[in-house]
Amino acid sequence: MKALHQNILERFDQIINDTAIHIHDFIDDPHAFTRKRSLDAFTVLKMPINMQGNCLSKEIDDALDDNSPNGGDIVSVSAYVQQKAKLSPKCFEHIFHVFNDKFPAKTKLNDKYFIFAFDGTDLDQLWNPKSQNRILVKNNQSYCQIHNNAMYNLLDNTYQDCILQAKAQMDERGATLRMLKRLDCIHPYIAIMDRGYESFNLIEKL
Repeated sequence: MKALHQNILERFDQIINDTAIHIHDFIDDPHAFTRKRSLDAFTVLKMPINMQGNCLSKEIDDALDDNSPNGGDIVSVSAYVQQKAKLSPKCFEHIFHVFNDKFPAKTKLNDKYFIFAFDGTDLDQLWNPKSQNRILVKNNQSYCQIHNNAMYNLLDNTYQDCILQAKAQMDERGATLRMLKRLDCIHPYIAIMDRGYESFNLIEKL
């Protein structure tokens, strides 16, 4: 089990590294991450994935410890925030889908059916008046929020797919249909979701 765990981590690091090497396929700024610095593309991509809920200065210190290639470097919170702002959601979407391609669904119910559960959850963001994820309310309590539509593989205990939407424009049924279309190569399967997803279009697709 330890060898399998290590193999998964090594593959994950390789996917992040490949994404970092081709970072300009996913971001618009051709000048970003071109100079050699402590917060290179690989480090900035991996840090948010590895964060443990500590303060940002502690997370930076842990990421740049003595065991890392950039160990010993002192990096400010401001410098990290500026580097991270150069990334785009496409970077992490690519990492997510490539990782899943490396570890496709395997376990079946009664050796026949894959089992996928669909559900959504809201994720709060720091307030940004320019964000496309703003929700405007009349009592001046506006906020930013994203809705995450997720597809979970119940038997392999993995997230198979997800689609992020601005909360104000959330469409769980539409997102589920998009994820189901990506399942066309996997047969047969059972899809589980709550009654809020019910629609004739979705039933027809299933």
